[in-house]
Amino acid sequence: MTSFSFKKKEKQDWKIFIWLNFLVLLASCFFFAPAFSATVNPSGVPKYLGSPYLKRSPKGLLLGDAFVGRADDEFTLFYNPAALGRHNGISIFPINVYGGTNDILRDKDQFTDLPDEPVAFSDRFMNYPVHGNLGGAPGFKLGTFGISLLYNVELNAIVSNTQHPVLDLNYRYDQGFATGIAIPLYPKKNGQTFSLGLGTKYLRRDGLADRFSLLSPKLINVIADNENWPDAINALGKNTAKAWGFDMGLEYAIQTSVSETVIGFSALDIYTKFKIPEGSSGTMPEQLTTYNFGLAQKFKLPFFELAMSGDVAPINSAMPMKEMLHLGLELATPLIHVLAGWNASGFSYGAQLNLFLFKVVGGFYHDKIGYGELMIRQQRMVIFVSLLDFSFDGW
Repeated sequence: MTSFSFKKKEKQDWKIFIWLNFLVLLASCFFFAPAFSATVNPSGVPKYLGSPYLKRSPKGLLLGDAFVGRADDEFTLFYNPAALGRHNGISIFPINVYGGTNDILRDKDQFTDLPDEPVAFSDRFMNYPVHGNLGGAPGFKLGTFGISLLYNVELNAIVSNTQHPVLDLNYRYDQGFATGIAIPLYPKKNGQTFSLGLGTKYLRRDGLADRFSLLSPKLINVIADNENWPDAINALGKNTAKAWGFDMGLEYAIQTSVSETVIGFSALDIYTKFKIPEGSSGTMPEQLTTYNFGLAQKFKLPFFELAMSGDVAPINSAMPMKEMLHLGLELATPLIHVLAGWNASGFSYGAQLNLFLFKVVGGFYHDKIGYGELMIRQQRMVIFVSLLDFSFDGW
């Protein structure tokens, strides 16, 4: 009887310890929130047109970007390093590439017969966000350790102000790597894991983030003198800088033969600061610190798996709480996964196709620029292809 009472008390102590850790980290998010609010959307003008995150999982985007509690694909390190605590064996994903853009299938008229004159161009693209990105994340996971190489080119632009048209431009080309490890804080037994995740990354960024008058001689001359957009970006003041960044996270998971429950928290890019070379007149896109909270529930049914997820992210932003909410739903069979999601930007949907050593993820999702009454919603499309990836759990 005494032994049973002791074990019961020990289990209760561990639960108290787990929740205290979550509460301390969540409290720290709100403590640091003003710093994030001051750098995002001042005076109602989007200062950062792209995502505040370094990378997003294409599958995650199609799940409404509700992926902190999932983080179980090639992009784990960009959501929560503590999610490595659920990984067993070896996973290798040596070749993959993803691409995303505006929904050119629906908005094809927007990009046909582009006008040459600045005024006509302004009228065509007024308050229409232009987005494009291309990249990949090859790497591997070995037990609770993971590493991912990264390359990513992303361009975001928008024309605003009908009286005096201006072009807000955000361009970044990142190269580097991210690595992380999950350290167990709770003895792994009865399917329960409680992990502390630590991660670091190294980045080399070519970037530009600035506002230009659409009718200014500088912008007109740059466009006239440069036939391709990389040269134009250079002429407008692109900079190159390097930085180290750090991530951390906590995750509590309960896994059984028929279900999985996950609670996760991550602090990403705790200190990722790019120093612009002295004497440079250009600017560099910031890499913002974000705090993220996620829940996930998975059920293994006889013929398929059902997974539900929900995130509140980024917690330390100036957005209303309802605009931080992300919801995702996945219905998976061995061959095909049906993906759906929702967030304040709108609905997302797509599918994942698995063919031995070949995997394709594709679909449509909504994203936004700004928040509150100033939010501009937009539908986008994304595709991800992975070759020769495999997992082995038998060690």
